[in-house]
Amino acid sequence: MEQIAYCGLNCFECPAFKATIDNDDELRAKTAKLFSSGSVILKPEDINCYGCHSDYRLTKLCARCKISLCAEMKDINTCAECENYPCPKINDFCPIGSAQRDKLDSIIPWRH
Repeated sequence: MEQIAYCGLNCFECPAFKATIDNDDELRAKTAKLFSSGSVILKPEDINCYGCHSDYRLTKLCARCKISLCAEMKDINTCAECENYPCPKINDFCPIGSAQRDKLDSIIPWRH
């Protein structure tokens, strides 16, 4: 099963998404630790995400995602649909050879 985020991530492979759809508090706690950084400290209750195409996402982290904000402004489903693809944001976040980049590259194969 797939639900593709703007950046090419398959949401069903993301621990935040899995924890939310499975209502798994143990996975929420592990994901909060995994996704926390010096500038953003997450708590298990912060881990609630139904994907970047929903109105309900991981507010402390993904809501400020430059990729999703750009894609929403351009009203596109994935970055592969953008006339500027691949842009520096994608090159930094999804390097060539990554699963996310391969997914984006495969979405509109006639562009390559």
